[in-house]
Amino acid sequence: MTEICTATTLGAAEAVEAAIPHARAEERTAMEAQLIQLQHNCAHGDPAVVARGATRLARLAGRIEARANQPRPASL
Repeated sequence: MTEICTATTLGAAEAVEAAIPHARAEERTAMEAQLIQLQHNCAHGDPAVVARGATRLARLAGRIEARANQPRPASL
């Protein structure tokens, strides 16, 4: 289970790393904090909870990264 948990958090970390350049400051801070919490829970908690959390975090990172490819509305 430890290997699965570690692999899950590594996958989420890769997604977060790809999204960081496109994230707003508060998004970056939140993703980094969630990743740290997942890594801690992987070592000391329930791997099933970590797997769900890593999936949510990777999905959020994917949305942020995808948003970078969309044109932004003009600001006045």
